[in-house]
Amino acid sequence: MEGVSQRLNAAPVRKTRGGPKMSPEALRQLLRAQPFRPFRVHLASGHSYIVSSPEWMVVAAPTSALGLPGQAADGDRLILLDNMSITHTEPVDSLPVG
Repeated sequence: MEGVSQRLNAAPVRKTRGGPKMSPEALRQLLRAQPFRPFRVHLASGHSYIVSSPEWMVVAAPTSALGLPGQAADGDRLILLDNMSITHTEPVDSLPVG
């Protein structure tokens, strides 16, 4: 049942003709939550990324930017996410240390 409760806390996804779509407002709601809870963004490609802090994500339409601290050999990494490719989000209860 743990997966069920996590899904209930996930941001809503609207189905559109081109497939799943995460609205920019749904992402903003997750980022504004008090207290903030880190969450994982899942993409239609099968990739997923952790949003560890609201300061690391900029939401726009149709593309959002996500910073991945310490994910590149020379420091931080920035990726662009097509909001149309976000299938769902889920809370991350604990983040890896290091």
